[in-house]
Amino acid sequence: MKFLKSIITSTFLLALLGASGQNFTQDRSADVPILPDSPEKLSKVILDLKMKATNKDKSGVHTAHAVTFYTTAYYRYSGKGAGGKAGGEIGFALEGISDATYQAIADETGKYFQSKLKQSGFTLESLEKLKGAKKFDKVAEKAGKPGVEVEMQNLGLTKKVKAKVFTLGNQPAYKVEGTNIFPVVNSMKTGVIDTNFKINFMSFGKDVSSGSGFENGRDVGITTVQAITLPSIHGNGGLSFINGKVKAGSLATGIYRHLETDLFTITEETKDGFWVVQADEAKFKQYCTEFINKQIDLMMKYYQQEVM
Repeated sequence: MKFLKSIITSTFLLALLGASGQNFTQDRSADVPILPDSPEKLSKVILDLKMKATNKDKSGVHTAHAVTFYTTAYYRYSGKGAGGKAGGEIGFALEGISDATYQAIADETGKYFQSKLKQSGFTLESLEKLKGAKKFDKVAEKAGKPGVEVEMQNLGLTKKVKAKVFTLGNQPAYKVEGTNIFPVVNSMKTGVIDTNFKINFMSFGKDVSSGSGFENGRDVGITTVQAITLPSIHGNGGLSFINGKVKAGSLATGIYRHLETDLFTITEETKDGFWVVQADEAKFKQYCTEFINKQIDLMMKYYQQEVM
């Protein structure tokens, strides 16, 4: 990915960077709503896929609790005006977060989810039960290795970016999804539960304005399209469950953001062609943990109200 394939206007840069060296402030939501905590709004937050088919079996192995942290963000913008079409690309790289902090977030939120499962009456089986199941090797072949920076699809965008995945206990990310898990669950005679959350640090929207101008002796229409950036903790998450009778279901949230946006500073530095976004590590850990745990609370409320 190359930084800025064409010239960015000064207005665009000002909209992105604000005052040099200062914490970025944003006067609009950039299309990412704040995650609500009201039970009355659960139907708007939670997507339920056949979870009721699993409600009679409340035991299983928590196969993986994975948190994906995006470490770069990317946006392609375009517009047109009196001078013709214009556009370019812009990228951001997150700095200031250690792998130890990423791991701590995965551990704390994974343990929190397990505590909520137990409060809802679930019995959690040992991970060793999964490892000893028939055809486990097929699942293990596709397990992801945590803590390694890889290229993957960005949230809500089409360009691939970089991210790191961390798991509870630094375990391989054994996935529930896919047909390979069904013979494994059938041999175990118990369920498997998988949780996965994604955390991003930049979001993008569009500010489209129209006006008129005068060029080459005639009136012309001018349309301006600018990128709007919002440094924030935002993302989505979900859980999947397959019971001992091989009935599958899942709950997922849409893309929402944390209420606070005061932990990032867009700097004047660049790294490999990306603007460096510096994070307050302590706040990042606090906000990510709050954000994921809040999604867990909503999903468990939904499960208790709509599934049990």
